[in-house]
Amino acid sequence: MESTAVTLAVDIGEPSTVAVAAVGSRRIPVLFGVATSTPSAVTVPAEADGADPVVVADPYASLADGGHDVRPVATLLRRVAEAAGPVDQLVLTAPPAWGPRRHALLRQAAAQAGLPEPVVVAAPVAVAAHAHSLYPMPDGAYVLVCDTGIVGADVSLVQHLDGGWQLLSAIPAPGAGLQALEQALTDNLPAAVPNGIDSSDDGVDRAVRTALAQLTSTGRAAVVLPDPHPPFLLTLAQLDQHAARMRQALLGAAAEAVTAADIDAEQLAAIVVLGDAATLIDAGAALGQRFALTPAPLPTGLLVRAHGALDSHGRTTPSASTPVSATRVRVRHLAAVILPSVAAGVMALQAIVDTDRLIPDHLTYTTDDYAKISAYFNMPQYATAAMFTTWAAIAGGRFAAAALLHSEHSGTPPGHNAGRAGKLLAFTAAIGLAIAGLFGLLGGAIFGGPPGLAPDFLTPALLAAAPAAAVAVTVGMSAPLIPALRGKPWADPLHHPVTAMLLAAAGITGMEAAWMGGLPIDVPIPDGLLVIVGGRGGAALLGIAVALTLTRHRSAAAALAAVLGLGFAIVHVPTNDSILITIYLVATAAWWIRQAFAVALLAVPASTFKRLLGN
Repeated sequence: MESTAVTLAVDIGEPSTVAVAAVGSRRIPVLFGVATSTPSAVTVPAEADGADPVVVADPYASLADGGHDVRPVATLLRRVAEAAGPVDQLVLTAPPAWGPRRHALLRQAAAQAGLPEPVVVAAPVAVAAHAHSLYPMPDGAYVLVCDTGIVGADVSLVQHLDGGWQLLSAIPAPGAGLQALEQALTDNLPAAVPNGIDSSDDGVDRAVRTALAQLTSTGRAAVVLPDPHPPFLLTLAQLDQHAARMRQALLGAAAEAVTAADIDAEQLAAIVVLGDAATLIDAGAALGQRFALTPAPLPTGLLVRAHGALDSHGRTTPSASTPVSATRVRVRHLAAVILPSVAAGVMALQAIVDTDRLIPDHLTYTTDDYAKISAYFNMPQYATAAMFTTWAAIAGGRFAAAALLHSEHSGTPPGHNAGRAGKLLAFTAAIGLAIAGLFGLLGGAIFGGPPGLAPDFLTPALLAAAPAAAVAVTVGMSAPLIPALRGKPWADPLHHPVTAMLLAAAGITGMEAAWMGGLPIDVPIPDGLLVIVGGRGGAALLGIAVALTLTRHRSAAAALAAVLGLGFAIVHVPTNDSILITIYLVATAAWWIRQAFAVALLAVPASTFKRLLGN
């Protein structure tokens, strides 16, 4: 039998407030007279005796900057409750930057209004939850939410995790709201309107606001100015310059949100854009082009957050016998295991075959002959191949660990799957290091000899693989023991980008082919072309791989790739190849160390960052 309990979701906005009541599976927008919204402005009694009542335009502003006056919010909630009728459960949306203090104040306001204790849902979480109800997303999906308001905008990164939603980052974009557009429109008024006019007295503000509302739906509007000034026709083209600045501000905030969440932009599953300002400046198209995703259309208009609050609050929690859906194996997961393994095999085979081909048949393995082996054998290339096998093993363990972390449910003791995930990650890292050691022993078995004479193949192979293995083992053994990391995807930062690895493998293989005069397989390529394409081109690819390894920011990576790609190509000579490959090995070690810090930062509360940054 369907429940008859009434759940009321209230979304308090800057200009207006909306609410949706849910009874079972039915949802009914709350009507305030004949409208589905009510002005957020309220009148509250003055605190001093005999003083006039105070009009509060934005009740939420009374709780900002250390404010504790809950009366404006309570008054507004009381008005909503009168329109909605009896309520059994209450859900409120809140700005993404609000934390426990202001959530507690919202509960106090609800109590003053005679309403049940509310569940507080961050606005971007509500938006993402509603988008998910219309366009289902897999568990683990990342959603970028751009919400433009009156004063500014918030760009947030939300993850769908274990059937619920987790707010990963929220970046404000001040000046990207309707007020900025109103000011830009006022600045575009004809010179016939004198400067310094009191817009509140002669209706200029009202005319501008009305024109903006019409501009949103029609693309052109007449600004009806007070007498004696004639109407002024406005089009979207007249706002282009200011709209471009606002779009850039939103794109910058989106890039910061992705960086703060410590994910790659390619991992985004959806983009949601809402707000009149976003429509006017075409923010959806700009964000869609930047992240190669079409923003998800939401047909519910002003009621999006209220519906989303119900979607978020009304989700069913998995029972002990109903585990959360397993993480699906994707192409990128398989690629992170298979491609490094293939690259390692090709590079190791090339180093061994080239050396064996160039060593004289009458080699007697004297001191001079062992020196020839050291000269012919590309040890940094072989060490890189050994390192790639360790990466492949860690990639398999990382995916399995992430699947275990995502599959925890109420029937599992807290931290149980996290412990298993950590041990699995550490075990696969140890296996990867062991495989790298076997690579070293294989080189010794083929070209080795007495200690002190034969080249040392084992040490370079282990040194190249050690940073990745050490970080993976450390994270795997320590992360499950840190309470602040419980419920967080601490294995995700260890996903090494495959693109940089492939570029490095191709570059090193080309450089070796140019030096040794051929590829591991018989391909008819002229020597001159091989030297230019394989040598210079391979060195350029290796430089680009170093750049992509060192930074994830697109503009910085592009600039660094241009510098290092050109620089590596210029300095490429056979005697420098080992140095260039060693630079790449150092860059990869730095990447793994940086990712270890990224995991550690997941345990630091966001409030700590705000205090450190003075925000």
